[in-house]
Amino acid sequence: MKKCLLILPYFGKFPNYFPLFLRSCGKNTEFDWLIITDNMQSYIWPDNVRKLYMSFAQMRQRIQKKFSMQISLEYPYKLCDFKPTYGYVFEEECREYRYWGHCDCDLIFGNLNKILAPLLDQGYDKLFAAGHLTIYRNTWENTRRFFHECRGVQYYKKALTTDEICWFDEDLFEQNIHTIFLDEGAKLYTRDLSLNVAVDYPKFLFAPYVDEISKFKVQPFRRALYVWNNGELEKTECDADGRLRTESYLYMHFQLRHMRYRKRLEEVIQIYPNGFRAMKQYPVTVKQWKRLTGMSPNLHYLRRKWSNLKKRLERWNRKKA
Repeated sequence: MKKCLLILPYFGKFPNYFPLFLRSCGKNTEFDWLIITDNMQSYIWPDNVRKLYMSFAQMRQRIQKKFSMQISLEYPYKLCDFKPTYGYVFEEECREYRYWGHCDCDLIFGNLNKILAPLLDQGYDKLFAAGHLTIYRNTWENTRRFFHECRGVQYYKKALTTDEICWFDEDLFEQNIHTIFLDEGAKLYTRDLSLNVAVDYPKFLFAPYVDEISKFKVQPFRRALYVWNNGELEKTECDADGRLRTESYLYMHFQLRHMRYRKRLEEVIQIYPNGFRAMKQYPVTVKQWKRLTGMSPNLHYLRRKWSNLKKRLERWNRKKA
């Protein structure tokens, strides 16, 4: 059987750095992607990324056919609550794979072949607790486990029938898919191997999932160089003795962050808080590291503040009306 299929329904305009997302997928030859979209824009699609064109209405119809109850799926963002059902909804597409999962496209993958593939050989039922990448062992029980009652409640019924976002796909609140797997004693891998960028900060601060408290916790700022190196996602820090230390990660998640992107980038790319840029030399010296990790203009914080202000004004105008 094939190793793993990652399913990504996405409707509307892709992030401007979507070509880099596709490049990072193409480097991971042991994994396949299925992207369901209504976006007809031309991209270079790697051989291991299959695109399936359908409208959002067709996507809703396909999901509805799998349920006797009336689902609520009025806008694309609500799909986050349906992510745990993808192995069931797309059962035919997943048939050849040992694992299936779901991911977002506002991220860049590192070396899944090296970091993730060995974990899949250990028979975990579910890997990771964040909605931006979760993977399930492709068994009849795991694919339908979201149906199960947990703590006296069938969580999926509320998540799939209300217009509200319930975050059923990740361990954010009690009623989620991870709680069901946890309470039923499934074999879980919960260590966060990603660089999950916290939303409301101009610098790169990260909010990994912390298993001990079952929450995403923002970590203190640490000066570092972040590089996508021909398929490897690497973070380089300078220790107290002035020595550079590099660590690899599974992926980097840029949620809601505007990133500058030029289409013609080389195989070695620096990732900085405002975007991506080609690197002429890598690895770097300590002197180069200090220069590359220095302060750079960043409008992310102001954009977030302005976006939140507009949302409050819109809510106020609706109430006034």
